Amino acid sequence: MRRSRSSRNSPPVVSPHDNYVLQCECGAILEGPRENHSQQLACPECGGLHYVLPRDVYPRPQILPPPPVVTFAAVEEPPADEAIIDLVDDEPVDFDLLEGTDLVEPVAPASLPVPPPPPTPEPKPRSSRAPRPPRRPPEKTDPPPRVWVDRPGHPWLKRRIVTVTGLALVILGFTIWWGLHNQRIAAAEVTLREELAALKSEGASADPERRRVSAARAAQAAEILGADDPAARYVRQLHRSLTAIDGLSSYAPVEIVRERPAEGVTVDAWESHFRIHHSGHWLVIRAEVVRETRTVDERELVSLRVDFPLTFDLDEVRLVWEDLPDWAETLPFENGRAAVCVAAQFEAAKFTHPSELENWAILLRPATSFLWTDERLAREIGLYSSDDPDAEEFLGLLRAQRMRAGLPTLEEL
Repeated sequence: MRRSRSSRNSPPVVSPHDNYVLQCECGAILEGPRENHSQQLACPECGGLHYVLPRDVYPRPQILPPPPVVTFAAVEEPPADEAIIDLVDDEPVDFDLLEGTDLVEPVAPASLPVPPPPPTPEPKPRSSRAPRPPRRPPEKTDPPPRVWVDRPGHPWLKRRIVTVTGLALVILGFTIWWGLHNQRIAAAEVTLREELAALKSEGASADPERRRVSAARAAQAAEILGADDPAARYVRQLHRSLTAIDGLSSYAPVEIVRERPAEGVTVDAWESHFRIHHSGHWLVIRAEVVRETRTVDERELVSLRVDFPLTFDLDEVRLVWEDLPDWAETLPFENGRAAVCVAAQFEAAKFTHPSELENWAILLRPATSFLWTDERLAREIGLYSSDDPDAEEFLGLLRAQRMRAGLPTLEEL
């Protein structure tokens, strides 16, 4: 009873696993006791969420006492025979001194009895039966005639029925699929024709939402048809342009640069912030691009870069396509430079290398970017106005890009 009272009054033993210590990506340390249920804690510095496991309810392993040490008592050996010890301790016998003396003749050991050889088995008497005659090959006879009418349950007939039924089902399924496919193609042709007519009739006064729906339906119909005619190329380009307008970024590249303070933010935290808030948004820009070649692991890689850096305080940011887009092959480069009006999506922010200015690269997605060709949409989003002194030059750039892409205007359809 005394022992149980002392153990009852003693404070509970706290396991080191009952407390948690976590380090956030921003460097902050989160620590505290675990609960009976899991917790989801927010970092007080950056707000990042962390998952904490509940308290371990299983008992801790006990330390077993060491096994008892078994000792063995020493056993005294009995004293050896003195005659044997004297015989062992005597010097070896010199047989030359014993020459001429009467020695006892050595007695040969008794020979062991040799066992008798095993008895030879007697040969078995031959059987009195006559030998079996050799087998004759079976005679070839003609099979009986097959009368399928008399035997309707024959397996051959069942296989024939199953084969014919399966073939009929395959032909029926293919016929149904072909009919539905032709019906879908015909519906897509009608949809494409009607939506193009609607876009032509409404023209510049079209409602933006109605124009967006018409372009989406026409582009879907063109994909179903798999066509590459001028009308299909036009609706695909119009759908891409309207999609880029819907997803335009609310921040210019300079404003994105200003979001990152010069001190106190790690590279990983800023790259994660960019992926969360800016990745996937669209940018439509008119500028010169520079074609650059670099060597990585003895391989020659070609990239595309916008020709002006964006500098703010201690940051210098460049817009870069790490992989060459498809439309870049059609550009008329002069000394590695070409003027373009292009739409592209933000992909990631990447820290390149430190110098007097911290160099950052905003990576653009090469797979979704495209050359801008629509004059009316360019005026709507503010890329140019009729009062600009270089408006004619910009419109000439759009026309050149449309001709290189093989795209017609809506009036030409």
